Amino acid sequence: MLRDTSDVEDGATKTLMTVTADESDIEKATLEGAEKVGKKPVKGKKNLSEEQMLDIAEGCFIKMAELLLIKGRSVRNVFTKYSVPEIFPDRTVLELLSPLSLLEGIKEIGLDDLEEVEAACLMRVLAKPELDNAIILNELVLIMENFGVPDGDEDAEDDYIPDTETDVSKMEEKEENKEDIQRAGLTQKSKKRVYDLKKIDTKGIKILKKLARFLLKQFLHPREFFGKAITKEKIKTKKREFVIDVIKVKDFYLRLKIASIRKRLTENVSLNDELCVDLKTHKDIFNVKQMVKALEEIAEEEQVLMMKEEALAKEKKMVELTEKAIKEEAEKKEEQIKLKVVEGES
Repeated sequence: MLRDTSDVEDGATKTLMTVTADESDIEKATLEGAEKVGKKPVKGKKNLSEEQMLDIAEGCFIKMAELLLIKGRSVRNVFTKYSVPEIFPDRTVLELLSPLSLLEGIKEIGLDDLEEVEAACLMRVLAKPELDNAIILNELVLIMENFGVPDGDEDAEDDYIPDTETDVSKMEEKEENKEDIQRAGLTQKSKKRVYDLKKIDTKGIKILKKLARFLLKQFLHPREFFGKAITKEKIKTKKREFVIDVIKVKDFYLRLKIASIRKRLTENVSLNDELCVDLKTHKDIFNVKQMVKALEEIAEEEQVLMMKEEALAKEKKMVELTEKAIKEEAEKKEEQIKLKVVEGES
């Protein structure tokens, strides 16, 4: 996904100083959000100066950073589930947080005693009036990086690592020489399961392309399209327990048929094998994270093709309109000549 980071500058102080939002609108949105999570607006507060608001917001960011580092969590890991992907006319995608969602995420971090004035100052820095006072998740990530919280995949710690797939076992299939395995540094190193589009046959890729095109035209994110068909599943391995988003394989194909993307419910084996959670133990469910990434990869290519097709269609239409105009002009002149001939004969 593409994210707009043009408004974010390097350094916490510089980032905070880029605020241009309307204070009254943001404070109103913030207080409304605070009320929904059990807080009451503070009355009689004196207006704070810009510098004071920035100082208070910076203090909040420091508290958040400390709590995130103590818990070993990233901003994406906490706030992604509260965000909503928004696709814009230019087909860029931003993950947005509402003021209420931001406060819920902050509570999850462990900052339960956030005061109204602190919430208002955070919104003063983060909220975008042009996006209905929403907060751009990627901008929050960049700001927190300046306070020492490293960016990470939104749920990297939940990447499924099956017992059946390890770097060691794959190396052993190619070479039985243990010295080569140790030299490669692969001993006891597990590998998360990832898809490979090259292993999906032509028909399987065609299914993904059709779905990607449909989502691009409808300005939909895959998670929006599949909706409640996506569920959280606890999957245990010998080493640990994973909680990941999944969708049943049969529900995947059913949604495509309902949306008229495909006419049949016939499943594609190669597609199933690459997107399923585990080839040996969980072949009947897709790993949603891997499915979304595969669709994004396909969508990048399809978007380029669609833009070319739109340009060609536009050019063809212009040619047709030009030819039509020339034909109409010729017919008009022919009619004028005929009228002159008739008038001359009379």
